[in-house]
Amino acid sequence: MQSKKLRLRVTLTVGLPGSVGEFAWGGAYHTVYWVDPAEDLLVVYMTQLLPARDIDDAQKLRALIYQALN
Repeated sequence: MQSKKLRLRVTLTVGLPGSVGEFAWGGAYHTVYWVDPAEDLLVVYMTQLLPARDIDDAQKLRALIYQALN
């Protein structure tokens, strides 16, 4: 028997580019995905970077995507 835990982020108020109701998950090695149902958007960003302490490439990608939508 295996037990796996999944921590999911759900946006309740907008502070970053995105929409209320968006959900996301960050995985090992700086992998990120998010779904924004309001924008009909799904993003999967795969990297292999560990540690990724001061890297903000996922936030830059997020900003670029939402700028392109608007």
